[in-house]
Amino acid sequence: MVTVTNSSGVEHKEALSPEAVKQYMQDHRVLQALESGIAEAVTKQSTTPLADVGLALLAGPAAKEPSRPLSLPKQVAQVGGIAKWNEQSTLAQQAKMLDAACTAAGREVCVRTQRGRFF
Repeated sequence: MVTVTNSSGVEHKEALSPEAVKQYMQDHRVLQALESGIAEAVTKQSTTPLADVGLALLAGPAAKEPSRPLSLPKQVAQVGGIAKWNEQSTLAQQAKMLDAACTAAGREVCVRTQRGRFF
């Protein structure tokens, strides 16, 4: 049944035509979901297969797992190398902060200064 509003603004229920039902089933992949639910119930040797198939149909397709972030080397390669990586605004801000934090004249003094701040 589908709710239809006539020209006078009055709503009433009408049955779907067989063609509309077929189209709905195609659009919403009902048969594929049913087959998938049956296959899952058989695979896990369900003791309540009808309930499991019904729940699978109600739940709809499973959400995709979020992708895992790439490793740092792969992220650097993806953006086009170290030079491009270092041009990112967030890294530029961090580099600016570190440059301002280290005012030592040489490497040894800078390392000692930074170790004193972090360790």
